[in-house]
Amino acid sequence: FARMPPKASRGTKSTDVPFQISTRNHTYAQETPISTDQFSNDSADEARSDEEPSIMEEMRASLLRQIREEIAQQLRDEIKPKNEILHTRILQTIASHVRETISWEDSTLAAEIWARITSTYGLSAAEERIMTVKALLDINPQDNYPAMIRDFQRLTAKLRRMNLSFDDMIHDIFICSLGQWNQNFIRTQLDEFYSCGQGPIKNLDIATLADQLVA
Repeated sequence: FARMPPKASRGTKSTDVPFQISTRNHTYAQETPISTDQFSNDSADEARSDEEPSIMEEMRASLLRQIREEIAQQLRDEIKPKNEILHTRILQTIASHVRETISWEDSTLAAEIWARITSTYGLSAAEERIMTVKALLDINPQDNYPAMIRDFQRLTAKLRRMNLSFDDMIHDIFICSLGQWNQNFIRTQLDEFYSCGQGPIKNLDIATLADQLVA
């Protein structure tokens, strides 16, 4: 009988390291399956980490609002008694017909009462400009040159803040130079010029005014 080749021996499973599969070159650990609960917990942790910045921002905004409200309340508490005193003093100082004109009953703010008085009885921007230019033209040392220099500096600084143009200056110098001549006619023209109130100033037509004066 011919000799049969020996059967290949079966490989034996290693029991030294449980749950590992040995190969010639590497040893691989068997993967542990991820449970549904663990996946849910990981997702919840990621969601919480995304929500944390928005929660911090909301807390910060709420804290800032609270601080602003507290500061505003402190200012109101400090200003209220001063406002009441000033409001009373203004009403006691002005004449009765002025109180009726400004309709003070609907306002409890001293600043608002004063603004109404200024807009009704105060100088318009145009009149203030004319008077400042006239004061500069009328400046005179009167044996007190230091005082004259201080007045000059004050008036020129005020005119500079008004942003006068060359045409504005020529316009006002012409009006001031007329003095009392034909004052009734000039007054009617100035009423129109002063009607701007605290708004933009519209100069008179000086060329036309000059022609009317010499006609």
